[in-house]
Amino acid sequence: MKKLSLAMALIIPFAAHAQPAFHPSGSNLTNGMSSNSPSVISITNNPAAAASTLTREENSTTTAIGIISSIGISAEIGQVDNFEQQVDDLTTQLDQTNLTPAQGQQIINDFDDFLLLAENEGYLIINAAAHVPTMPFMINSETLGGAITLDINLAAQAYLGVLSAPLTYNALTQEINTDAAFYVKGAAILEASVGYSRKVWDSPQGNLFAGVTGKYYQVGLSKSVIPLIDDTNNDVGDTLSDEFDQNQNTSTGIGIDLGVLWVASNYSVGATLANANSPSFDYGEIGNDCGLLTGSAQNNCNAAVTHSSKIELTETYTMDAQLRIEAAIHSQNKHWQLHTSYDGNAVYGPVGNEMQWVTLAVGYAPDNWIPGVRVGYRKNMAGSELSMATFGLTLIKGLNLDMAYGLETVEEDGEKYPRTLALNLGLEMRF
Repeated sequence: MKKLSLAMALIIPFAAHAQPAFHPSGSNLTNGMSSNSPSVISITNNPAAAASTLTREENSTTTAIGIISSIGISAEIGQVDNFEQQVDDLTTQLDQTNLTPAQGQQIINDFDDFLLLAENEGYLIINAAAHVPTMPFMINSETLGGAITLDINLAAQAYLGVLSAPLTYNALTQEINTDAAFYVKGAAILEASVGYSRKVWDSPQGNLFAGVTGKYYQVGLSKSVIPLIDDTNNDVGDTLSDEFDQNQNTSTGIGIDLGVLWVASNYSVGATLANANSPSFDYGEIGNDCGLLTGSAQNNCNAAVTHSSKIELTETYTMDAQLRIEAAIHSQNKHWQLHTSYDGNAVYGPVGNEMQWVTLAVGYAPDNWIPGVRVGYRKNMAGSELSMATFGLTLIKGLNLDMAYGLETVEEDGEKYPRTLALNLGLEMRF
């Protein structure tokens, strides 16, 4: 039988296919999507940002690279107390044989309501993201009259949920039957981008920059429905691995980001329209030609058909256009900084989670070997509506560590745990 602890581990292979569409890179975890933060990652936050570094850097930085600019992981769990323990207890009970009618009814009484709650509120999402070594990379070119940015990053997202169904007692087999199932979705995304930005207007009060970034996407999407009861006795890990490969659909697309940024002596404000053309990508179809399959594959296919009123057997993921507003204030020496960013509309991740972030952060970023420090707050104004306290350190002028700790909690085995956690680590250099 499938313990939840195993099922949680099973979604890791989805994340392992790629290691930042769903997870903010580097110090963005704390500072938000601010183009004025002292990090090489910030040049990718707004297509207009790279050219502005000539204005905001006292030493006129001309090149910036991320040695390993960001590797990060995050997790989010639904608001169901003792979720893992209750699913483990249920799967244990479903293994029981020779149950009396009274025992069977007791199991039904204990878990029917939980399955409904688990379907509505119980889930686990894991995100992983990384930029390939030396990325992002920036060059300010006098010949081109602006700045060129290059970036390659990979991101993955995995989702585990529950599809409920009534528990029934079978008097002939003296067992509990149910069509309840795990619902697993995964996405692996490679993004390669090229951007160009330049100054388009200047005045004594400040400078206006504009930019455009073209992005090439390679997106692999897969999902499966795994019954809680599977009479094939196949290894669960092997079953899901086979299902991922069989159901996965990989496609490519192009995204366009547009940005403007106003930079003055002590502040900046900007706007970005991400994925202005809203590229779309298809999931592999499930619940089709089940009679041609055998074993666990057939059981999983039939389970998908059973729950077809709740899930889409044929699904398309669209990277909807999103408007993002940013602002920053800094001291004259640029050591003290205040950052904020705001997503003007909600968008969905590939596994269906809704996102619309607002962030606020303050930090100290010296230009010597003294450690930099930043603290902040971020909240998802859509979907889960979770909020996080964030904290970051910069050591030896280029080693960044950022973390986020969820402010909402869930209970497991009598202990309270944050519903969301995130961690980033990166190393970068400017010259």
